[in-house]
Amino acid sequence: MHILLGQQETIGAPIRCSDIDAIAKLKVSTVALTDALDAAGMLDDDRPPSIVGWFDTKINGLPETIAAELGVWFDVMRHGSTTPPRSKPRSDLTIGQQLRSAMPAVETWATRHTSLREVTRDDIYTALPASGWQRTHMLQGLRSIFRTLKGRKVVFTNPTTHIRQPHTNHPIPAPVGLATIRNLLDSPNTARALTAALLCYHAIRVKDLRHIGLTDIYDRRLHLGDQTIVLADAVIERLDTYLFHRHYTWPNTANEHLFINIRSAHHTRPVDSSWHTRLLGTPAQQIRQDRILDEAFATGGDLRQISDLFGLSVAQANIYANHAHHAALSDQAGHD
Repeated sequence: MHILLGQQETIGAPIRCSDIDAIAKLKVSTVALTDALDAAGMLDDDRPPSIVGWFDTKINGLPETIAAELGVWFDVMRHGSTTPPRSKPRSDLTIGQQLRSAMPAVETWATRHTSLREVTRDDIYTALPASGWQRTHMLQGLRSIFRTLKGRKVVFTNPTTHIRQPHTNHPIPAPVGLATIRNLLDSPNTARALTAALLCYHAIRVKDLRHIGLTDIYDRRLHLGDQTIVLADAVIERLDTYLFHRHYTWPNTANEHLFINIRSAHHTRPVDSSWHTRLLGTPAQQIRQDRILDEAFATGGDLRQISDLFGLSVAQANIYANHAHHAALSDQAGHD
């Protein structure tokens, strides 16, 4: 801190993240320092977003005009547009997924075209995979690019218009063995047992697990946004055991997230996005899907119940309901 204060030209001015990164070379731990400055309103995050550097890497080597056209799309996706056609900013995750899916086609076109204006519908059909999720994702990415560029009058036509996407059959999630579930629920590792219980009983979204706060749980209920979940007795039992362990192990932590580990206990950010899967030793998403599918079978594919119980959209619930309906028809055919 003394080094950073000594570098300031204006006393009391926010400290730049780039200056903090510079002193990291001195083998100084900067995580706690960054968190403290951020909490005090003294942090100036002047680092470019990681998505910007990633985008620059992806378009490197493309013809100048194509790179510039993708730059227009990227700017609209990141910041939205207040002029017609208006659009809202998209998340970095959405931007990354769409560009990543579209790039194989764009890179192929770059070998014979100098601008996306030259791309025809035949080029789209040729670039698209024959079927499957790869076709769906590539078409979504290309539609996003050409729709945006046409709206900005960068291209004259949208070659993806009227290209139909056949219905994608979602594969049945692989079941998790009963022995695996029992071992996880009975694990002496209290964080592992609680994570497994939240997934097995309530199918909590994996991305939500790391963001659950201590104050999100009260009156035996978990409050996640607009969703209120009445916790099962088995979950409450493992929650109490974990909270005792958490308090005993890190009594002075300032981290208010429910799940913490030896690293996050010393700052206020959540555990990293893959921590729960590493903790379980099996994909957390697989356990969640197995629980939802089990409910779909038990209710005969009741869309309303699946949607309400797990906070799913109707479209998401329908995927699991269809699997249940198909299984029921198969059983009926087998008995006829």
